[in-house]
Amino acid sequence: MATVLNLFLASLVSGIPIRQWNVEFDSPSAVRRILDPDVGAHLARRADTSHDMKYYGGPILQNIEVTTIFYGSGVLYQNETNAFYEFLVKSPYMAMLFEYNAGYGRFIGSYLETNNIKTVVDDKLDIIPYLKGLVQAGILKPNANSYYPIHFAPGTNITQGNSKSCINFCGYHGTIDISTIYNGTKYLSYGVLPSHTGQCYGGCGRSVDPFRNLCSISSHELAEAVTNPAIGVVTRL
Repeated sequence: MATVLNLFLASLVSGIPIRQWNVEFDSPSAVRRILDPDVGAHLARRADTSHDMKYYGGPILQNIEVTTIFYGSGVLYQNETNAFYEFLVKSPYMAMLFEYNAGYGRFIGSYLETNNIKTVVDDKLDIIPYLKGLVQAGILKPNANSYYPIHFAPGTNITQGNSKSCINFCGYHGTIDISTIYNGTKYLSYGVLPSHTGQCYGGCGRSVDPFRNLCSISSHELAEAVTNPAIGVVTRL
């Protein structure tokens, strides 16, 4: 039976309103898209360049390359999540980012972490050192387009500063300066996606299906990573 995903399009910096579309697929290679009429209308308006945003040369992930990281074997929906990203980076969703001088992307693969799994994880104390360790070990080999969304298992509590997962945020993206440990690129872009079951359920999306809500937040963070990848190294606003 075909799986139906509801993607709630991110409210991007460009002011695109939140809309819904449905995606049906029996397999990643057999994708059938049913666009919400408002989304289709937005894509049709892309032919009118008079309202395009001006790109002043800031950093973007021009052709995003996604490698998922599953933090623990208990992470739910691993195969479905990979199929979702594989579809998303080639979908009409990405066309809304053309005005940022970004294009379509590609799905690279996934990495399953099974060692030293923690249930309490902090961005600065745990996630950033963990990602740097993967780079130093040669497990991750990022380039200027790489994006690493980290998906966590149910029951994992994540903090970023004073903010807590499922209370203050449903997901976020960040940047790490890896220039002192890696020669391939200066920055590593990543996303943090807590499980949308448990404490997050009902507060991070309007669907009764936690996977649909996860798709909503994942697409949102991917779009922000494309258009604002250097957020983690900003020194002032």
